[in-house]
Amino acid sequence: MLNVSDYFQSAVGADTRRVRVEIPLRVSAPGLVIGETTTESNSVSLAISGCPVLQSVVITFGTAPSSFTVEISQNGHVYHSETITGNTETTVTVTGFTVYYPDTITVSSGSAISVSEIFPGYVDTWTEDDLTGLSIQMQTDFSGLKLPYGTASITLDNSEKRFDPRNKSGLFLSIEEGQPVPVRLGVDTTQGTEYVPCGVFFQHDGGWRTADSGMTIKWSLVDIVGLLSDRAFTAPENLPETLSGWLTAIVSQLGDSFSEMVTVDETLAGTELTCGAEALDGKNCGDILRWLCQATGTFPRADAETGYLTVEPLQADGNIYRLDNMESLPTIALNDRISDITFKVPEDNTVIIGGNSAASAQSVSVDNPFVTDDTGAIAASKGILAAYGGSKYTIRGRGNPSSELGDRMLLEVERDIYVTARLVSQSLEFSGGVLRGCKSELIAGDGTEFEYSAVLTGNGVWTAPRGASSIRVVLVGGGDYGADRDTGGAGGRIWYGTIPVNRGQVFHTYIGQGGTSSRAGEDTVFGNYTSAYGKRFDPAYYDAVSGLPFGRSNNSSPAAHSGDGGSYRVKGASGTILLYWNIDPQWKDGEWFFAGEVHSGEVDA
Repeated sequence: MLNVSDYFQSAVGADTRRVRVEIPLRVSAPGLVIGETTTESNSVSLAISGCPVLQSVVITFGTAPSSFTVEISQNGHVYHSETITGNTETTVTVTGFTVYYPDTITVSSGSAISVSEIFPGYVDTWTEDDLTGLSIQMQTDFSGLKLPYGTASITLDNSEKRFDPRNKSGLFLSIEEGQPVPVRLGVDTTQGTEYVPCGVFFQHDGGWRTADSGMTIKWSLVDIVGLLSDRAFTAPENLPETLSGWLTAIVSQLGDSFSEMVTVDETLAGTELTCGAEALDGKNCGDILRWLCQATGTFPRADAETGYLTVEPLQADGNIYRLDNMESLPTIALNDRISDITFKVPEDNTVIIGGNSAASAQSVSVDNPFVTDDTGAIAASKGILAAYGGSKYTIRGRGNPSSELGDRMLLEVERDIYVTARLVSQSLEFSGGVLRGCKSELIAGDGTEFEYSAVLTGNGVWTAPRGASSIRVVLVGGGDYGADRDTGGAGGRIWYGTIPVNRGQVFHTYIGQGGTSSRAGEDTVFGNYTSAYGKRFDPAYYDAVSGLPFGRSNNSSPAAHSGDGGSYRVKGASGTILLYWNIDPQWKDGEWFFAGEVHSGEVDA
């Protein structure tokens, strides 16, 4: 019998077992403070505070008493007293009451009593038999320009009115904002039911409604990123100075119980990050989280198992999505493209990073107080460009909760034809005991993630490597001679974009020479593409992959093959060609491999 991992990787229809749902709840008031326990021969009392409302108490006994009494008090007055008789259980849940701001829970018996725990709250496990619907949406963004978050919609059978807001003896008030609701999905195996975590969610801004005359109740929950996104940030007296310090300060805005709910890549946790308090005025936690991720080349998500805010760089490889896992062929569309990214840095300076396509009408401007120089801007641009360019793939099928956001997946787009793409969103739709119609979106960006590269500085012929279907090209024209005493010579024009290539396609290359007193800087040519179609950049064009500047104007010492314009009476620098590519994966004999070749990057004269 297939295990849970095999089940989600198996062909749609190959395994028709019902999917199990488990939502284990241990719910108490978010601000609950457990005080001292007072034990006497026949009673145990627990002092509590910070509990606005109590509707359930769970008592665990060392030995099950046949009868006992539970009293809920406030300021010495008993507001609820209940005696249970004929008991045989060691764990007993007492419900059917509502007491506001209780401070003492007492369990007593006519004889000696052994109490292991008194839990002021609600403990239960919802399963697929309790639910009429479950919809989970996981999503993230690599750019730091926006902050999507995960959601869960849980529709519960409420025929007994346990969660009816009008039922004074129900449990409706027990599910408060900020309380964790973990969700797990599983399947039956020969070793029992095996579950995988699908997220931990929280009630937010009410987030409930009844339907069907109160026979069902629907909870709309968000993950920890959703809790933080619009939360105002109150700066501590001493501002943090590291990535982990800032993240702890952010989650602490949700309350003390959240202060440790953060996981950060250990190699980046100590990254120094500072900014002035004035930059934080009027900002919310979501703004600061985006800035931090941009500045450190990371992205945020909620950990599926713990619910913690997780900040990490993009991971290497994830699962394989085959056509057999899908209900239909993937939908393929062009992903959004950007022309360039302009970073505002101190002293009114700017750093311009080349985007995915010089022809795009969309530009991005970033004002991030944690990005203060060109080195920081180049690092931050990599995450932004990972979210743009290339293709966007949409698939529908059973879904796979073991897939993590940001993972680079191997996606079969046609029989035995695969591409690599990163998972940016995934829905899990549970209805009628099965998962179906689950939508996943993946992006195969073409901005910064490349395995191979070449720098061409000579004229001749360049042959596309076997296994590459597209190549990112940057054409830098020659810079102009410094004819003007004040402005010098302009930097060369620069064109960039991703072009499709045939196997073994040949490109004739010409490197534009720098300008002299008798001629302007020349255009650089790669096959049918030329830098003449590009534009000049002020103060420079930064290549996001190499991190190098090109096309600077009025430069007293133009770097070789930089396309820099010279200062007064200084020759312009010649241009260059930058090429970046990946090798398309192929599936053979039960595994995938890359059948490409590493190109030397040289041209044949």
